[in-house]
Amino acid sequence: MSKQSFEYLLEKYLAGKCNTEEKKVVEQWFELVGNDSKIPTSEPEWNHVKDKMWRKIHRGATPTKPVSIWNKQKVRLAIAASITILLGLGIYYNYVLNTQNHLITSEYAGVITQENATDKIIALKLEDGSVIKLHPKATLSYPKHFLVDKREVTLKGNAFFDIKRNPNKPFMVLCGETITKVLGTSFLIKSDLSSKIQVEVKTGKVSVYEKGAANPKENGVVLTPNEKVVYFDEDNHFVTGLVATPEVLVTVKDKINFDFRNAKLAEVLQKFRDAYGIEIFLEDEKIANCTFTGDLNTMPIYNQLDFLCQSLNANYQIKGTDIIVSGRGCF
Repeated sequence: MSKQSFEYLLEKYLAGKCNTEEKKVVEQWFELVGNDSKIPTSEPEWNHVKDKMWRKIHRGATPTKPVSIWNKQKVRLAIAASITILLGLGIYYNYVLNTQNHLITSEYAGVITQENATDKIIALKLEDGSVIKLHPKATLSYPKHFLVDKREVTLKGNAFFDIKRNPNKPFMVLCGETITKVLGTSFLIKSDLSSKIQVEVKTGKVSVYEKGAANPKENGVVLTPNEKVVYFDEDNHFVTGLVATPEVLVTVKDKINFDFRNAKLAEVLQKFRDAYGIEIFLEDEKIANCTFTGDLNTMPIYNQLDFLCQSLNANYQIKGTDIIVSGRGCF
């Protein structure tokens, strides 16, 4: 047994999270220190008891006699005193319950785990400057210090990631059976869905692939803004599409004007491509020169397309991450 495992099991015991067998093991450890050890009443005394137990365990010592009623009582008193000490010092089981927002944080072996126990989204800032907005009931685990060549975290639940760009240190999110890899971008991961994981991209480029994939390019997908992918656990496959409400790209938000005057349909659709980063195709080029007049500035994209197509006797359909516009010609 390693020293870390020893410390971890003690912490579990103090937190009341041990099963029957683990409890038995820990109580045997306490017996190793003998009747001569007084009940700890301070952190140094508690650390002394732990060190004494560890040295005896390391030497392979075992209790020399059955656990007596007195010793069992001593164990309980020692543990109760230890809990009091650790709580008083604010380091009980390395858990910190933030009473303001109820973000539960634990740390073990250099890995920090944070759980959002509220009904609101909580923003976390990592050491690299990245910001993760943790949704209710979601849990994020990450190293206290990232490795030299990568930044890796593990997610359970839903979270929005705004990642600080670093071309030399990719950021990877492990979620279920998928890995989402980026250099610097923003995206949403939903993993509270039944037997599936969904990734939606807001900015930048994201690669999503299966864990253990020999070739991520063949066993995954690359997404750009306003695109999403759903990974189905049962079938081990990806299905791509567009997000529910595509938004104008951040890079062109202040430059795009959807107020058209006698504009050709081909020009209007090019403006849509530039604005949303979505591929839009004409099924028949004969309607490319049909003209449109109207102000679409206050509408979301699908309402814009509805209005546009109704004006030109056309229609559209979404196929994967593309939009296809078709029609019989101009009025």
